[in-house]
Amino acid sequence: MKKMVQSTLLLSFLLMVFAATALAQDQPTTNGPVWRIAYTKVKPGKNADYMKWIREYRLRVLAEQKSAGLILDYKFFSKPTSDNTPTDWDTAAAVLYRTYADALDDNADRTKKFRDIVIKVFGSLENQTKMQTELRNASSDFVSSELVREFAFNPIKPATSGN
Repeated sequence: MKKMVQSTLLLSFLLMVFAATALAQDQPTTNGPVWRIAYTKVKPGKNADYMKWIREYRLRVLAEQKSAGLILDYKFFSKPTSDNTPTDWDTAAAVLYRTYADALDDNADRTKKFRDIVIKVFGSLENQTKMQTELRNASSDFVSSELVREFAFNPIKPATSGN
């Protein structure tokens, strides 16, 4: 009786695995990595200060995070047009994470790695705060941030004939 129950459980498990695999293959898309995009509005006449912040500090932090495997990639974007609304932005910074969990998770190990990189680049957490205040905050306004996931379209399976 025990072997029959075990066999039934094993068979049920295998059927669920095969069913899940079959369903996954019929999905139109495959999920990819996650981008956190932060939109910023540079204050008038402060572009040089904002670029100094990015070049001297932000790029170094991101490069260290990438080499440590904490992020996959990063990019910066500009938008030359403006509608002068509160939600308008002119620069965007995008950071690529493997998953939503990597983008959102504040576990102790990852937090320590991020903090160690900040200390390496800025010299101290106090200096980071000072540079953020003097360069980043004085030269730009944060507009918004969002998480978006890449996805790829899966190939369309050929229709099976009913013969």
